[in-house]
Order: sequence, then structure tokens, then C-alpha cells
Amino acid sequence: MTTNPFAQFSNITVDEYSTPCPIVVPMNAPVATAISIMQEHSIRHLPVVDGQRVVGIISDRDTRIATAGYENQISIANLMQPAPYHVEKNTPLLDVVFHLSEEKIGSAIITDDGKLDGIFTTTDALNALVDMLKSSDDKGFYTLSP
Repeated sequence: MTTNPFAQFSNITVDEYSTPCPIVVPMNAPVATAISIMQEHSIRHLPVVDGQRVVGIISDRDTRIATAGYENQISIANLMQPAPYHVEKNTPLLDVVFHLSEEKIGSAIITDDGKLDGIFTTTDALNALVDMLKSSDDKGFYTLSP
């Protein structure tokens, strides 16, 4: 019987790899604000808020739609993806990664009792995979080159 080399990771929750307290952008701000924040912080996804409530998410891909000089005339509310995928921070990592893959989405909003706690992106998923592969090399599953 073959054992699953990743079985030891079945209890990992999404908050172990999510980015805590992400930077947010107000929904009524111009797209230029989102572009500036993303460039300044080298990020690709921003939760969009109305007060304290997350109402959407905007990605660098979304902002490319508003290029050619219209960045200050288009509000984030017009480009954001409303009702983003969100999960509680104690959700199993595998469930979140599977959903992102199945739905072909790049991020998940992480909440704690319904309040914004973090963001989990495909980059975070890749970081988790690297950690899993590194710790699996003693089982002969994968060996990293020095």
C-alpha cells in the first residue's frame, strides 16, 4: 500500500500561508489609486472595501482594462470583481487551493468571524507547495538542488 507523502499536511489551515492584514482600497477611489498601491507594495490583488466591509477584489489584470489615460476617471467599483471568494481562516488549505484551481481564480479573502483577516493568493499556494516538497524529500519524494 502506497502512503500519501502529503498526508502530514492535511491539517494545515489557509491562515498558515495567507498574507495577514492585507492592504485594502476603497471602492469609490479611482483605478489609479489601486494601480499605485499595487506598484508600491509589489502586489497583484487588493480587497475592495466599503467602510469596513469587503465588497470586491481588484487585480492588476483588472486595472489593465483602465489604461490609456482613463485611470483617474474610472472608479474601482466599476472594475472590481464583486462578491469575491472568501473563507474563514481555519478552512483547510487543501479546500481553498482546490477551489482556486477549479474556478481559475487568483485569490481568496480570508476572514476571522466574518471580518477581513488576510488574503491568500496563488503565490501563497506555491509557497505552501514548496514547503511541502522540501519536507517530503526525506521520504524520497522530492529532493531540492543546493
